[in-house]
Amino acid sequence: MARAYIVLARNDIDSNNLQILDLKPNTSQRVPAYEPPGQTGYLAWGTQANEVTVTTPVANDVVSTTAYGIIAYLMDNVEDNDNGNIVLTFARAGAAAGDIAAALAAGTAVTLAVIDAAIQAATGGALSGLTTAHSTGTVEEVLRILAGEVYKLPAGAEISGAAHSFVNPHVRAGAFVTPVTGVDGIVTYPSDWRHVRSFIDTDYLHMSRFNGQLSKLASATYAWINPAFTYGATGTALTIGQGHIATTGIARALIVYDASGNVIVD
Repeated sequence: MARAYIVLARNDIDSNNLQILDLKPNTSQRVPAYEPPGQTGYLAWGTQANEVTVTTPVANDVVSTTAYGIIAYLMDNVEDNDNGNIVLTFARAGAAAGDIAAALAAGTAVTLAVIDAAIQAATGGALSGLTTAHSTGTVEEVLRILAGEVYKLPAGAEISGAAHSFVNPHVRAGAFVTPVTGVDGIVTYPSDWRHVRSFIDTDYLHMSRFNGQLSKLASATYAWINPAFTYGATGTALTIGQGHIATTGIARALIVYDASGNVIVD
């Protein structure tokens, strides 16, 4: 079955205060022999968007320090066809990520068209895109990152060919961080891995989004004030530096997307 992606739209809510309990099967009450993995639980992880620094010691761009998140993903996977078929600069990838975050904060779609529009606004043309030319991105991978999964671009990785060129055929320098199963069957969990639950696009999820817990948390009138934060025009940033939470603490807590980046509303 297709996945759904529950994406946090603000960063001021402590993870132990945001829990979804009206999905099926219930994680605590399911019978493992007869039911698939549970769908209920805490929503603990927001989008990562680390700065990515690169150097060019000889000819190729090399990542200086390990970076995580949506900006690293865009730099690693998107060809800038509007500026000479090169890798995205940090500034351009950051600008694209900011536009994606703005759509997220507004509770709107993050489809391929929306993502491509964000990339093209950053590159200043109309040729670049998540999947165009030699780019290797996908909408579902962007949604995975927005939903909290970890994309890692390790220090020392080469992300370009000579003169910043986007190499064809392209081989990713980064990857999603996942548990590793050894030859002895023992599973090792990397320290930078996040246990992000895989939600399935089911009738239960749609019912929750229509009139259950998800409907309340996805509402633009959802109110929460964390005493540890400052709210207002110069207060707490919503996500990736885009916008701020109102003085009243009113802003949607999350958005629910289908696998194509469309907003699920019922």
